[in-house]
Amino acid sequence: MRRVRELLAADHPTDDRPRDATTGMVTAPDPEAPPASAPELHTALSNHVSFPSNVPMADRGEFLDASREGLAALGATRVEAGWFSDAAGEVLRAPDSFTPETAQRALMDTWGATYADNLRHAQRAVRSLPTPVRARLVETPLGNHPRIVEILAAAGKRMAARGPR
Repeated sequence: MRRVRELLAADHPTDDRPRDATTGMVTAPDPEAPPASAPELHTALSNHVSFPSNVPMADRGEFLDASREGLAALGATRVEAGWFSDAAGEVLRAPDSFTPETAQRALMDTWGATYADNLRHAQRAVRSLPTPVRARLVETPLGNHPRIVEILAAAGKRMAARGPR
């Protein structure tokens, strides 16, 4: 694993974003990163969301379409689309593990004193989503995954920086 970290560091010598100690993967988004393109969102979702075998193909397609629409509406970056794919797979495999209480605890630990501000940003982003996407997010455990809420908070911050529309 050490060699992987060395290679990642060599590939990105000026990239000082936090990285996971084991995998070397970026653990914080680049605030200047552009939104992912439609093909990038398609690739991130279609190739990386792992569905349990009991999920019908039609439901998979509907989920992926709504996810692409939601991520595009948020202006999600490629990194955020990847995080969403990982989180969606976790929720699909173990939906009962993601409750409002577990999300709140994890986000309070992560955000500390900025919890309330970040949550307001996430709520702003949720309100900006198309109604069917917002309903899916709110009515399923997907909206309880801490990483999904972090993506929403980042999107809400971008919206706040652009000002009212």
